[in-house]
Amino acid sequence: MTKRVKYKCLRKVFIYEIICRETDERFIGSCLDLVNPLWNQRNDCESEQIISRGSFYYEILDTFLCRYELSRLLKLQYFLETRPNINVYRAYVYFQKRKLTQERYEYLIIYRKEMNKEYKCPCGGIYKGKFKKQHFATLRHKNYEVSLFLDNENKNNFSPINIK
Repeated sequence: MTKRVKYKCLRKVFIYEIICRETDERFIGSCLDLVNPLWNQRNDCESEQIISRGSFYYEILDTFLCRYELSRLLKLQYFLETRPNINVYRAYVYFQKRKLTQERYEYLIIYRKEMNKEYKCPCGGIYKGKFKKQHFATLRHKNYEVSLFLDNENKNNFSPINIK
């Protein structure tokens, strides 16, 4: 999962569109400050080709309040998908790549419970499922395995050479 970036308070978000008067190319972006949305644009951004021509204007598509950056990105992605634009990058792709099906979600819940479940090992150790590998590497468990092997050798007391 991605980290949810939370704003300190509810923020007013603006989704805007920069439109070229000459070619009718459109760039859709978002900002938290509407003093001048062009200040938010980087030099390597797709909007640079529109801004460099000097013949453009911008329109506010939507204004809303949000607490999480995720809300802003999802709303921006909606406008990117429904309006023609020259944007190369998508606002937010994570949800489309990692949509959890109900089966996958249920599996993850069961897996997490198994990983946090405590197990008692015959060697006397206690470990959680997620630390099973580390437990098997401990000296206590290795000594227990050696003792099992030696006990088994003493009980059987035969080798392949003695069998006839």
